[in-house]
Amino acid sequence: PSDWPYVVLSSNHSYRFIEQENGLFELQFLETDLHVPLVRNLPDVKGYATGDLVEKHPKIQNMVKIVGRSDSQIILASGEKTNPEPIERIINENPLVSASVMFGRQRTANGILIQPKDHLDSVESFVDSIWPSVETANEHAPQHSRLQKALIVVVDINRPLPITPKRTIKRKPAVELYDKEIVQAYNNVDNVGADSITFDIDDVPASVSAIVKSVIGNNVEDDVDLVSQGMDSMQATNIRNKLVAALKPIKNVTLGGTVAFQHPKLTLLSNFIEKLLNDDGKQMSEEDIVATKAAEISATIALHSRKLNSKPKQGWVQPVGEGKNVVVTGTTGGLGAQLLQTLMEDANVEHVYAINRIHAHKSLKQRQADSLAEKGITVDDILDSPKLSLIEADLTKPTLGLSTTIYLEISAKVDVIIHNAWRVDFNVALQSFEQDISGVVNLTNLAITSSQGAAVIFTSSIGSLARWPVGRKTFEEPISDPAIAVGMGYGESKFVGERILATASQTTGLQTTVLRIGQLCGDRKSGFWNSSNWVPAIIKSGLALKCLPNGDDLVEWISLDNAAQAIVDFAHNRRSLGKKHDLLNIVHPRPTSWSAVFNVVAEYLNKRGAGITLVSYTDWLERLQAEDTSNMSENPAIKLLPMFESRAKVSADRREFVPLLQTTRSQAASESLRKCTELNQEDVVKWMDKWVDESFL
Repeated sequence: PSDWPYVVLSSNHSYRFIEQENGLFELQFLETDLHVPLVRNLPDVKGYATGDLVEKHPKIQNMVKIVGRSDSQIILASGEKTNPEPIERIINENPLVSASVMFGRQRTANGILIQPKDHLDSVESFVDSIWPSVETANEHAPQHSRLQKALIVVVDINRPLPITPKRTIKRKPAVELYDKEIVQAYNNVDNVGADSITFDIDDVPASVSAIVKSVIGNNVEDDVDLVSQGMDSMQATNIRNKLVAALKPIKNVTLGGTVAFQHPKLTLLSNFIEKLLNDDGKQMSEEDIVATKAAEISATIALHSRKLNSKPKQGWVQPVGEGKNVVVTGTTGGLGAQLLQTLMEDANVEHVYAINRIHAHKSLKQRQADSLAEKGITVDDILDSPKLSLIEADLTKPTLGLSTTIYLEISAKVDVIIHNAWRVDFNVALQSFEQDISGVVNLTNLAITSSQGAAVIFTSSIGSLARWPVGRKTFEEPISDPAIAVGMGYGESKFVGERILATASQTTGLQTTVLRIGQLCGDRKSGFWNSSNWVPAIIKSGLALKCLPNGDDLVEWISLDNAAQAIVDFAHNRRSLGKKHDLLNIVHPRPTSWSAVFNVVAEYLNKRGAGITLVSYTDWLERLQAEDTSNMSENPAIKLLPMFESRAKVSADRREFVPLLQTTRSQAASESLRKCTELNQEDVVKWMDKWVDESFL
C-alpha cells in the first residue's frame, strides 16, 4: 500500500536521472532503435527531458514517484532550489484553504499566496488557524524552503488566483497579480522593527532572547547552539534585521549578515550586543582579536579533551591490524564516496563499516546509492556486497546511538577508524561545530576501548592553517599554536579535532594520524566535482562576467580518487610511519599553474560561444564587486565575495588560495601519491563536461 504513489519505469526504455536538489531528479528518456521521441530537447544526446521531478523508491530500482515539475522550481538568491508542489499540497489539504502558490524567485526566502475558501473577518486569525498546516509542510521541507508567517500573503477572494481550464493555478500570473503585496511582505521582513519588542538596555540578555525567540520559537535554550536548535540562514537574517531595528533608537549599530552564526548561542549573542552598546568607539586591534579567538579555541580543546577515556581498556594491545576491518564515516559525500569505493575494491580490506548520519526521509542505502551513481561509481557491486555494513549513527552520543550488539561487534573487530564526516559551512562560528567535535571524542573513545586498539585517521583541512605565513611551506608535523587556526569556524573546528587526537595519543598511547587535506578537485575517471565549490563558482560566474581571473599561482589540487587512495594507503602503512601521533599532508605533489588550468577552461567555454577573456585577478574582482547581488544563481561567486576580497589583500607575488604543503613523508607512505601525475587538459575537460551534463554550465 505504501508504494501506490510510485510508477514503474519500463525496462524496455532507456532513461536517465539528472539530479536536482534535496534527493530529487529530473526524468529524461533517451532515444533507442525501438523508441524515438516525437520531441528532442536534450543538448548532448538524442532524447526528451520530461521536466518531471521524481523521487526514487528507497528499495526498488525502477520505481519513481512524480513530485513536481522542474519548471515550477523556485531558485532563491542563494542559488538553492525549492520544489513548491509538496509544500503547497500539504497546505491545500487544510479545509480552510482553497488554493496556494509559492513565490520567492531571486529572493532570500520563500513566501506563499494562500486563498481562503470563504470571506474572512480577520486575516490574522486565518493565518493563525492554518499555521499548523504550514508547520507540517515545513517539517517535510529543506531548511532553505521553509515558510515564515511574515511571508504569508492572504489572497482576497474577490481577486482570486488565476486558474487553467484544468483548474490548476497559473503560477506566474498569480505571482504577478499579487506583486504589490509580495513586495510589501518582503519589505516588512527587511524592515521589521522594534514596534513589537522594546529593547531594554538595562537587561540586554532578556531583550536579545525575546528577539531570537520571536523568530525561532519559545523553546530556545540559552547556552545551546542556535543552529542545532533549528536556526537556518533565513532565520539568522531575520534575527539580524530585528536586532538592528530594535537597537536603532538606542544606538545606530552595524551588524553583519552572519552575526547570529558568528555568536550562535543566546549567551554569546547577548554578550556581543552588550559589548557593542558599551563600546567607546575604539576597535580591538587585530592582534587582540586573534588572541581572544585563540583562547576560545584552546578552551574548546580543553573542554572536549576532558571527555576522552583517560586510560585504555584493560588488556588493550598495541595496534596490530593492517586496515582489514575499517570504520569510515561520511561516505555519502564527495571524498567519502571515493573512500568507500577504494576500500571495497581493496583485497586487503575484509570488512567496511560505513557510518553516516540519520536522515528523516530517506534510507541510508538510497542516499549511498544516489551518491555513488552521481559520481559514476558502480552501485550494485558495492551496496550488495557482504563486505559492507551501512550503519546510521549519531556521533554525538557516547556509543554513537548504536545498539549494544552492533557497537560491541565494531569494537571487537575494527582496527582502523577513518573519520571523514564533517559539516561543511563557512559561515558559522566554532561553537556551531560542537556536534562534529563531539564525534571526534566518541570515535576516539571507541578506538581506545576497542579490542584491536584501532588507530584513528582524521581528515582535517588546510583551513586549520588560516594564519600560516603566506609563501612559507608547511612541514609534515602537528601544529599546537591555536592562533594559526584563527579564521573561519570550519578551519578552527578542524584544528580542535587535531588537538583532541594529539591529547588522546599522549594520554593513552593510541595511534592517531591527522591528514591535512588541500583543495580537492574532480575525480580523474568521471570528472565529478561538487558544483558548490569555490572553483566551479568562479567558472560559472565567468559566463556572467565574460571573464575569468588569470595568474601565476601554483595549483596543488588533488583529485578525489587520488586523495582517497592515498588515505587508504596510510591506513595500511600507518605502523611504518613510526609515530603515535602523526600528521601528513595530502596535496598534489606536482603542482601546475593557475593559468594552465584556466586557459583550458576559457578555451572550452569559448568553443560554446561564451566570449570569455582572461584578466588580472584585480580586474576580475572589481567586475565581481560591481555585479548585482540578486543574481547569485547565475553568478555564484558573489556568495564568496568576502573570501575573494581577503585574497586580494595578499601581495600579488604570493596569492595562492592555500598554503604550500610539503609531502615528502606522505609520498613515502603512499605509492599512489608518489605516482600521481600532473593535472592536465584532459582532467579539466572532464570537469567541464560533467558540469555541462549537470546543467550547471
